[in-house]
Amino acid sequence: MALVQLTLLGGFGLRRADRGDVRLPTRKAEALLAFLACHPGEKQPRDRLTALLWGDRGDRQARHSLSQTLLSLRQELGEANSLLIIEREAVALRADAIESDVLEFRRLASTPDGLRAALDVYRGQFLDGFNLREPGFEDWLIEQRTQLQGLAFNTFLALADAQVAADDWNAAIATLNSAVRFDPLAEEAYRRLMGLQIEHGFCNDAIRNYRFLAEALRRDLKTQPDPSTTAIYQRAISRPQQPLQIVPEQAAQAVVVPAERSEAPRRDLAGPQRASVAIMPFVDLDLRIEGKAPLARGLTHDVITRLAKLRSMFVIAQGTVFTLAEKGVGAEEAGRLLNVDYVVSGTIRRQGSHVTAAVELVETRCARIVWADTIERQLSDSLSIEDQLVNHIVTSVAAEIEQTERNRAILKPPGSLDAWEALHCGFWHMYRFNEADNERARRFFKLAVRLDPTMARAYAGLSFTHFQNAFLLRPSERQQEISRAYDMAVEALSADDRDPAAHWALGRALWLRGEHDRSLGELGTAVDLSPNFALAHYTLSFVHCQSGDATAAIRYADRSLDLSPYDPMTFAMLGSKALAHARLGQFDQAAEWAVKATLRPNAHAHILAIAAECLALADRGDEARAFSRRIHEWRPEYSIEDFLSAFHFPAQDTAMFQRAAKEVGIFQPENVRRWA
Repeated sequence: MALVQLTLLGGFGLRRADRGDVRLPTRKAEALLAFLACHPGEKQPRDRLTALLWGDRGDRQARHSLSQTLLSLRQELGEANSLLIIEREAVALRADAIESDVLEFRRLASTPDGLRAALDVYRGQFLDGFNLREPGFEDWLIEQRTQLQGLAFNTFLALADAQVAADDWNAAIATLNSAVRFDPLAEEAYRRLMGLQIEHGFCNDAIRNYRFLAEALRRDLKTQPDPSTTAIYQRAISRPQQPLQIVPEQAAQAVVVPAERSEAPRRDLAGPQRASVAIMPFVDLDLRIEGKAPLARGLTHDVITRLAKLRSMFVIAQGTVFTLAEKGVGAEEAGRLLNVDYVVSGTIRRQGSHVTAAVELVETRCARIVWADTIERQLSDSLSIEDQLVNHIVTSVAAEIEQTERNRAILKPPGSLDAWEALHCGFWHMYRFNEADNERARRFFKLAVRLDPTMARAYAGLSFTHFQNAFLLRPSERQQEISRAYDMAVEALSADDRDPAAHWALGRALWLRGEHDRSLGELGTAVDLSPNFALAHYTLSFVHCQSGDATAAIRYADRSLDLSPYDPMTFAMLGSKALAHARLGQFDQAAEWAVKATLRPNAHAHILAIAAECLALADRGDEARAFSRRIHEWRPEYSIEDFLSAFHFPAQDTAMFQRAAKEVGIFQPENVRRWA
């Protein structure tokens, strides 16, 4: 058995044989491991890796970042196993010590007997949802995705050919149906499918498939089916047949969903331009055992309720999805009937002392699996189990939908954006934490509120851009930026006082104004409105770690990390935890969490300053000075006053940080030339 198992199809996952699932510290570490795993045993020049992951940011800095990433990888993979072969000018991954689903998929797809197994391994797009915005890596990522998607599609066709040769046409039709769901614009699969359906008397099905293809080509490619495809369609309509019965419309009428809804523009159901999602009732696989159904029903209800409380997307009501399920309408068909963007479905099973939930999030338009996971919990208190499962599902679904929508919006021309897309473009730039991107984010949020003045989250985003200016980017303009952050937060609350993001924005703005008690009150309201809103938990930690209850700050930070482990604000969550430990006198722990914070993407100067302070307090002066040097490379005039004025510490903690900085000589601009 391999020492490490790596999942790359459908998303990134890593598992060690000796300790189970492993979470790497950064996206860059995941990207590096994925690249090496796709070329096992091959020595990769360091220059190629730095160009791939760090672009043209400077050889010295990029090589240093690569070295740090390799060290973190070796630590997480297990240094004793020597999975990584690290040489002065090259790096490789031992081919005999790692298993990858990509390599297994390629191997199975190359053998006639392995076609079905290969499709079982292909659980989704290569590194689905992964995005570094590094041109070199993005080019490689697109190439890999294209190759693997093409191989998967050809595997469907090869399997169908084998089933036809074995005179198993039922199986071949099922396989080709899967192929057209995999690629709804692939005419070759439609032609084969329609030909089989006509041959075996299913002309109505062939006609429906042709019409679906024609509409998809018209809508997405502005073209028409190939004449050879149309010729097959003509064969179908010329055959004697029963009157065409469109099953989806019958099902829609049965649950009082207007048939014409399927032709409406997407998101019409969602009110003012939001992504829409249907949560189908979870299936209890032990349903025949008395007393097992309530957990599945309760889980479905709670996921619907908590997703709706986030107010970031339109969620189909419980009554509708349960009615569809009772009439035997599956998740994929329900998504089309309800005209929603996404569908969530799942199963629950009890195995001994454990409960296992398998969940899948699918993008309706192209039947693409956006996210899938298997969640296992110890069977003890059923209410606690339900809450844990709901938290995991809600935060994962919300995060994956937000990322998918954001990635789609950022690729569109700015002049074609609607309010929802402009909002997500703003989010993408907002989390870069530099002045140029923050200004771009502000413009996108302004566009969003101009297109839809009722969009509370766009006002909250505007408030956050002004918060960034006051806290980090434009300290000389702090007072006017504080006023703008507060004004935009009030606008968000006026637009929708039930949106947790509006109260979150107001809580942050009040903290800037020094109104800490009111700030905690607004942040508490955000959590009450949506217990799964991770940023509200984080900001409670942020406020408490400076001037409130440091123990509570650690608790809130842990909660935010549990709810959103890949959040763009992870560095800030870890930084808040570090400050809380420092205020409690737990300096070694403070230094550990602070250093981890600096390894996260987008860690800014104040995060590096937290690390320098915590290392100084832990008597690790050389490391503290190293972080201070990094700060001064970016901001040569950064001083202890910049650090202390950004945060709101009590007098005794301010004095503690001043002493630590003075003792090890950090945050002293006059040292910059000597250090250089």
